[in-house]
Amino acid sequence: MLKVITKASLSIILLLSLVACSSTDKELSPEEKKADVYFSYGTQSLMRGEYTNALDGLLKSNELRPRQPDTINNLAMAYYYKKRKSKALELLKTTLDLAPDHSDAKINLASIYLNDNKLEEAKKLYLEVLEDLLYKRQFITHSNLGKIYLQQGNLDQALIETEKAISEAEGYCPALLQKGRILMMKKDYGAAEKALEISIKGTCYQNVRAHYYKGLNLMKMRRYVRAEEVMEKIRVDFAKTGFAPLAILRLKEIRKNKRMKDISSLRIDTPEF
Repeated sequence: MLKVITKASLSIILLLSLVACSSTDKELSPEEKKADVYFSYGTQSLMRGEYTNALDGLLKSNELRPRQPDTINNLAMAYYYKKRKSKALELLKTTLDLAPDHSDAKINLASIYLNDNKLEEAKKLYLEVLEDLLYKRQFITHSNLGKIYLQQGNLDQALIETEKAISEAEGYCPALLQKGRILMMKKDYGAAEKALEISIKGTCYQNVRAHYYKGLNLMKMRRYVRAEEVMEKIRVDFAKTGFAPLAILRLKEIRKNKRMKDISSLRIDTPEF
């Protein structure tokens, strides 16, 4: 089974589950074999961001072998990325009508609800997924539950769920960043600094949002020299992202604060008579 992350322009990072295999061990008919070929093609196209090809393949698979929950789940996500959210929601609900315990569909539906700020609806589905002891991606569930609690202002519970996500998938970038943000909101800037440093390691380095929060946290600590270095890195290394203009604004703020700090640190000697 495969996963994709939505575009960074979204207000939250969703992990939407895609089912990579639909066939069983039974002997398949020619039509079923063809349906599998289209299913594989559509799913791989979806993973590559080729949403028109994905829709084409998955629609053909569904025509050849209808009412397959895995196919309909992936077809829903093809529609979602084609900006047909209402159709995606309809198909995800159809998936759950056909297979009420389909955790991938529940994750996808809950993630769309979360993005729409329907927090209670999303939470209900995530809690149902936690009851699936065989589901192998509970780190997604815990991380997004943490995001819900964060948005509801329950920072302690948000941190608990986020740390559960990290314990199950140490390199899961959204949870690593989320932990840093929660600690910032708890005003534990020292712990936040350590968490945010981890959130830009390895494959997470390209997550410009994590760099930006690292810079903000350093500003909160009044470590303006380091904060300036981080924001300058964003301006140069991530120039084509939406965070570059934000970094430029922060650089102006940092330099103003540095000047104020320098002025306040001046000492006027008292003349001796």
